[in-house]
Amino acid sequence: MEPKRRKLTEAELKAAAARLDEIYAPAFAMIEARQKEEAAKARVKQPLVRPEPEKAVEKVVAEFPRRVVEFPPKLSEQELARKQAILDQQYQAILDERAFLRRQRLERCGGSFHKSIDDDDFDLGA
Repeated sequence: MEPKRRKLTEAELKAAAARLDEIYAPAFAMIEARQKEEAAKARVKQPLVRPEPEKAVEKVVAEFPRRVVEFPPKLSEQELARKQAILDQQYQAILDERAFLRRQRLERCGGSFHKSIDDDDFDLGA
């Protein structure tokens, strides 16, 4: 006849589980390391497959939606002349602004604009 076993308390069960974890932890670590190593070797042994360029291009093209780009309508000569006049006005305004800034610099620098080595501030630039 077998001796009667007593029931373990919850604290004893937790202590026993912790002790088993301590005992078997190195073994589990070795098993996991071996499994990772075997998986890495299996990946290395797989043949390298390179996709064909045409199929790769088709795959990329299929991923992006296609859009139709509309060309602008042909402009009449009057419309072209009007747009050119607007561009000319803007360019003339830029030239006028540059001339104004140049005059301001000349006035600030006493008209010399640092052109002579004899000027005290020749090396300061504009």
